[in-house]
Amino acid sequence: MLIFRAIWSPIAWTLAFLIMALALLLSLPVMPFVRFERFQRYVPAPILSAVLYTTLSRVTYRYDPRYEPKRASVYCANHTSMLDAHACCGAIRRPFCGLE
Repeated sequence: MLIFRAIWSPIAWTLAFLIMALALLLSLPVMPFVRFERFQRYVPAPILSAVLYTTLSRVTYRYDPRYEPKRASVYCANHTSMLDAHACCGAIRRPFCGLE
């Protein structure tokens, strides 16, 4: 299994880069004409969340029953992994932007 991970790691990184480039290339022509909040959930977010699947991990999202997607919220990612932003793209069902 360790050998497989060593072989798969550069493949996964390459796939992740290509997926992110695809999201950028599909978003750039739209951005001058459509506000980001209107198309984020339909174009870049699903594509960027696909990066999680390149790790060959089982991806599941669990929501608190009290979660209200239409209500304004603050989402905190600890960024201990380079995949936090991709997980946010898959989990947050509304447009969002990151703060530095």
